[in-house]
Amino acid sequence: MPSNKLAWLAICIIFLLAISTSGCIGGKKTYDSEYMTFEYPEDWSIETSVSHGAAGEDVILANEYGDRVAIMACTNETLQTLEKATAEDLNAGRLKKETFNGVECSIYEGEGLRYYVFQKDGTVFTVMCNLDAKDVAEDIIKSIKPK
Repeated sequence: MPSNKLAWLAICIIFLLAISTSGCIGGKKTYDSEYMTFEYPEDWSIETSVSHGAAGEDVILANEYGDRVAIMACTNETLQTLEKATAEDLNAGRLKKETFNGVECSIYEGEGLRYYVFQKDGTVFTVMCNLDAKDVAEDIIKSIKPK
């Protein structure tokens, strides 16, 4: 009887390990440019990358299902200016503030999109995504490093 219990225990442990690591299988790619670096899922691709010279750059990522995440790095804007512009564009107030790896983000939602506005090491960022891609957007926010 004890060996039967050990066998079941081993099966349960293997099953739990398989479940807990199933979400970690997908790898990451790194985007690296003059203004920033960040990690994104390997099954996503860079759709557009536009440099605005000294003003910063915009990057749009997409997956095969039509989900998108846009990252804007602004070197010549203040956090308050972008927060105000985002609220006015959406005709809405801030939904909430949330902190990701020590970075406080103002979060807005409107027209099926979520906007994160934050500042990191002197660079102001706006990350936009459709609601189905918010986990990817939040992982990018955690990994983003301005240069």
